[in-house]
Amino acid sequence: MFLKLTEPIKDWLLRLPRLQKRVILLVSDSAIIFIALMLSFYLRFGFPFIPSQVGEWIAVISAPIVGVACFTFAGVYRRVTRFAGQSGLKRIMAGVSLMVLIWSLLVFLLGIDILTIRGIPRSVVVLLWAISFLFIWASREAAWWFLGTSRRIKDLEFENPENTEKKRVLIWGYSEAALLLVDSLRSIRNFHPVGIVDDDETLHYQKIDNIKIYPPASLKNLITEKRVTEVFLDSQIVPREKRFEIVRQFESLPVVFKVLPSVQDIVTGKIAIESVKNIRVEDLLGRSAVLHSGELLKASVEGRVIMVTGAGGSIGSELVRQLVRLAPKKLVLFELSEIALYDIMAELDGIFEDFKDPASSLYGLHKPEIVGLIGSVANELAVNHAIKNNSVQIIYHAAAYKHVPIVEDNPVPGLENNSIGTWTIAQAALKHSVERFVLISTDKAVRPTNIMGASKRLAEMVLQGMAAENNGKTIFCMVRFGNVLDSSGSVVPKFRKQIESGGPITVTHPDVIRYFMSIREAVGLVIQAGAMAKDGVIFVLDIGEPVKILELARTMVQLAGQRVRDENNPNGNIEIVFTGLRPGEKLYEELLIGDNTLPTDHPRISQHDEPFLRLSELDIQLNKLKKIMKNHDTKAIKQLLGELVEGYVSSDRR
Repeated sequence: MFLKLTEPIKDWLLRLPRLQKRVILLVSDSAIIFIALMLSFYLRFGFPFIPSQVGEWIAVISAPIVGVACFTFAGVYRRVTRFAGQSGLKRIMAGVSLMVLIWSLLVFLLGIDILTIRGIPRSVVVLLWAISFLFIWASREAAWWFLGTSRRIKDLEFENPENTEKKRVLIWGYSEAALLLVDSLRSIRNFHPVGIVDDDETLHYQKIDNIKIYPPASLKNLITEKRVTEVFLDSQIVPREKRFEIVRQFESLPVVFKVLPSVQDIVTGKIAIESVKNIRVEDLLGRSAVLHSGELLKASVEGRVIMVTGAGGSIGSELVRQLVRLAPKKLVLFELSEIALYDIMAELDGIFEDFKDPASSLYGLHKPEIVGLIGSVANELAVNHAIKNNSVQIIYHAAAYKHVPIVEDNPVPGLENNSIGTWTIAQAALKHSVERFVLISTDKAVRPTNIMGASKRLAEMVLQGMAAENNGKTIFCMVRFGNVLDSSGSVVPKFRKQIESGGPITVTHPDVIRYFMSIREAVGLVIQAGAMAKDGVIFVLDIGEPVKILELARTMVQLAGQRVRDENNPNGNIEIVFTGLRPGEKLYEELLIGDNTLPTDHPRISQHDEPFLRLSELDIQLNKLKKIMKNHDTKAIKQLLGELVEGYVSSDRR
């Protein structure tokens, strides 16, 4: 009955902004310290202590002030009050000890007499420490109890292992942060932490705060014995590079994996554990944040006029999102698709609203001028008009047809857009003295077995030839990387749709291997490479470890809460079907031709020199290619590409 009557008060307190909660806590602690001091004097002297001199008033008033300052220094207020836990107890003890020490020294140095006794009786100091610590800790326990997180009330359910409504949780990675997480989980009705998993052998089977630490090797048995339903991977402890390996170990077990944000965000109330979503494949294959040279990026983008071709595509739109935060003077969005251009410009309108919001991290940023242009990069008049009329200084050339089977079936549009288009816009950039031209390339350009890859390698050769003969008037460079997670046509959205429809998942070959990067990471590195641009250099991004597409498919089924149906598990939900390699498709991709690789100032970017044709010879060959393309002579096109592009062997010529 009491709990029901106090529910409105509890809800009101929990909804208060953090600043108001902090003020309430400061006032409460000040009052507690004042009461503790008065009670200490009473127990020492046997009668109520009423200050009558200036010195006595200073002693009384200064105690709460010193106390709050010491609590702040000790980190008492860095924890959510109702999630105090063991570390909170230590912080309170440290804060009270520091308060009593400083307050005693203050009174001594000021020569304050208490009831004609020189200084403060030692018994008052001891009593003040004990009573303050007891009352402050009791206030945290009371908040824990009142706000619905007391083990005496809600955690009684944890003692009943048969309670099937609770999500029995394991935490991967031991640290102080993990213990904070245990405290937080215990405070929530729906969660029951049953253990921590860690690689450190010295910790195995020890109990900390009544939670046992287990070795990873015992996890499978542990999940079964403890009926674990969820495993939380702490994002601060388990790096992205390790998550895929961990999840793959438990494919056959009915357990859900979640990646937690910073535990500090949880215990400070910024993020609720209940709202944390299931792990996605992007959380497994992506990597930790890209390290940027802030000054270099700022100098290369701020106040400049930048043009992005293919601005509505997967890579182009992410380029726009990141560039707009680097304060360019103007962004020219060049895009063939009207709807794609509309979508990215509408998204920018939403981003610009955040520029005005004091609560947003984007508040106060410079709003660049946005120019949206519809056109093809192969249209000489359109690209010259766009560059000249907007005084473009930097071009990020992301416009390309990139889907291997489609370009294989449509070689003329693919070459016109990818190769001739790059030739056209590069010539326009040189003509109008564009400072830097950055081509977004692909690993499929290395010893290509398909027209898409050959068209991108030919685009690279165009820039290499122009860089060799323009004397640095315009800096041409290329950035080459592999598959991008969740880009249009990627296997990730394809598999996701197939899983949602109940399968089957179609994989071309059981041994197909690909490299993956998140769009955000790839684009961040592209901008960084563009800032370091050197004429004619091919920048190659470190794309991590390769992933077997079959394993990726099986993991995505697992993350969706389903099970693969195969010989070992005939009762599974989703079947995987092998369809055979498509025309021009490789089992694995490469990033380099030869070994001429050098490091750069960025650990995830290297630079590479590769052979190319002189521009005079390349111009002749490109004009020849254009004539063949007019006749749509696919056989002649492939033959000429075989002569121009090193390593190219089409699927029907092998």
